[in-house]
Amino acid sequence: MSVTPNNRGPKKIRRPQQRLENDGVIAREAPQYEESSIIQNEPIQEERKQPVNRIGLRVVSSNVNQEEVKEEENSVVEHRIYCVECGIGIATQEEFLNHLFSCRAQAVQNNINNQIIAKAKVEDASKYEIEKKRIWFRENLTKLRVSILEDSITIVISRDNVLEETLNQFSTVDNLDLHKDIKIFFIDEEARDVGGVIREWISIITLEILKPETKVFEVVNNGEDTFYTIHPEATYEMCHFAGQIFGKAIFEGAPLDGRLSKLLLMKLMLKEPTLEDLKYYDEQLYKSISYLFNDGVNAADLCMNFTILDNGKTVELKQDGENTELTDANKDEYALLVVEYYTFRRVETQTVAFVESFLNIIPHDTISIFTIDELDQVLFGLKEIDIEDWKENTFYKGKYMENSDHKTIKWFWEIISSLSNNEKRKFLQFCTGSRSLPIEGFKGLKGQKKQNCKFSIESVSCKKTQFLRAHTCFNSLELPTYETKKEVETAIRYVLDQKEFYFGLE
Repeated sequence: MSVTPNNRGPKKIRRPQQRLENDGVIAREAPQYEESSIIQNEPIQEERKQPVNRIGLRVVSSNVNQEEVKEEENSVVEHRIYCVECGIGIATQEEFLNHLFSCRAQAVQNNINNQIIAKAKVEDASKYEIEKKRIWFRENLTKLRVSILEDSITIVISRDNVLEETLNQFSTVDNLDLHKDIKIFFIDEEARDVGGVIREWISIITLEILKPETKVFEVVNNGEDTFYTIHPEATYEMCHFAGQIFGKAIFEGAPLDGRLSKLLLMKLMLKEPTLEDLKYYDEQLYKSISYLFNDGVNAADLCMNFTILDNGKTVELKQDGENTELTDANKDEYALLVVEYYTFRRVETQTVAFVESFLNIIPHDTISIFTIDELDQVLFGLKEIDIEDWKENTFYKGKYMENSDHKTIKWFWEIISSLSNNEKRKFLQFCTGSRSLPIEGFKGLKGQKKQNCKFSIESVSCKKTQFLRAHTCFNSLELPTYETKKEVETAIRYVLDQKEFYFGLE
């Protein structure tokens, strides 16, 4: 097994190769080394091709190697059969045909239904319930995707400088079309990106963009919720880049980590905010302006004009605003100008850059079917991790398939349940490449080729490894058959203590 250490030595750019296996995220203590950028601290087993029978079921041997089989008392070489449609393990050869035919028939029917939904006109789709709207949205985005057989974009970057290097490489691509697939390669890390690596890249880069020191977004608090809106000091270049990243994330079906303010969502939908919407920017400012419309209030008595004070600077809301007195006759105009200034004018150049680059990837028609609240859910998914939903949408492999009440599985869920929501989200990122869930929850997790791919837990012998290993492209976790709850907790805690995860190949 190859491991990428945290304190890496000389940088070596590993160019994309033809024969790369599935990506795996490894949480493991990294040993010191001299020249090699990849440490071989375990024997590399020869690649074993997994037989695939001609009707679509992958047969996976439950035993890791022959030595392990000999050492384990009463071990039996068994075969596990997993349905390529839903990922559920089939216990016997006799049962798999009925399951496969039923599963594929359901998949075909679902596809027909989705195509019917997708053919609806925009005005009709806007009347759908949220689930049908989501299907319409995703199906119509799929039509925009450029086949990887036609063209794709390859980006080779350092994990230590993801934001700047991605920005630089975007700028070198002529006629950048983010409807094409992007293949991400991290320097000194080996992984074949079939979904997991790009989710990891999106998660890292959006968190970097949202950092206060980047000055692309500023935080807006609305009650207990935190949202992001355009920073007045943001540059045109960075806002254009942020729009590309957010648009690409949505195009790939990767929920974003930070929620945009409803005012910025309204700009994406090309809707103009009203006085009521000002509360999403600043609750106190909204109350102050609303006071003008209270019964018994005479605007002229307030001795105000058409100017406001913004960060110590006097700003005229209209031409000659300093000499225009506020009265009951013009207070409606004043309120609208205040709303326009705080929601658009003060960040006009930056907002235009963000909105235009976003809509170049996600056309306005596709999001116009949603309400603001629905769009918020579709773009940013679920932030609270529901353990029961996680359990219900998990399937097991190896010994855990034989016994889903296995003691190690029981301990695993007990420990995961005890974590804080932020810790659960970090562990989710380790397993899937993303800290957030789609609006459908765990049943909406995607894998290779953007197909639904449930979370899975596979048993591995402690003789093979004492560490957790995840395959983010397949939302899969390898969980050793630990003998004590303390061992399970230690392994999970080790993952949570890592500042970053690295990809490696076996």
